[in-house]
Amino acid sequence: APTMLVRLLSHPRAGGDTVGLKTIAYGGAPMYVADLKRGIELLGPKFFQVYGQGEAPMTIAGLTKAMHADTSHADYEARLGSTGIARTGVAFKIVDADGRDLAPGEIGEIVTRSDCIMQGYWHDPAATARAVKDGWLWTGDLGSVDAAGFLTLFTMKIVFGGILDGDTLRILSEAAGDLTNHLGSFSLSTAVANVTARYLKFEILNFKS
Repeated sequence: APTMLVRLLSHPRAGGDTVGLKTIAYGGAPMYVADLKRGIELLGPKFFQVYGQGEAPMTIAGLTKAMHADTSHADYEARLGSTGIARTGVAFKIVDADGRDLAPGEIGEIVTRSDCIMQGYWHDPAATARAVKDGWLWTGDLGSVDAAGFLTLFTMKIVFGGILDGDTLRILSEAAGDLTNHLGSFSLSTAVANVTARYLKFEILNFKS
């Protein structure tokens, strides 16, 4: 998780000889570009980001080590702030509330299709029908895709009926380690109510577990 990486980078012994360190995979929450650049400076271009969810286990998008190292690219910082491109055998796109495809740069819901998405929720056909439509998994996350296919995540839905914007998620993650593993220890009503309105291009329906 990004929080673990930030703590690692803050350790007095961070850096030094990292020849035996080949790859650092991270995901589960957004990571500040500044922290990521600091990590690359200290540990080298050994980072690989993965994006997915339980219904499509870490198989939606990825930002490779080569992309982390491509400092000469004109969109380098924007790409560091993204979750990368579609993984092998995976398709994703951005749609509006009615399932219509959105143009590059427009913000909408991320939907994905691959052999890795779930068949359905256990004994819950109604929830399955809401989540999987015509073979596409509706992730509940909001994002946009640029012309080169790089996916940027803006907000993430949470199972108790709201969404977290990227900054709120980072703040909560930094406050308590990995938010994914500690959701039960927070009162999130204020954070959920404080979602950035400009990202909501369409109505967000209540999302029930």
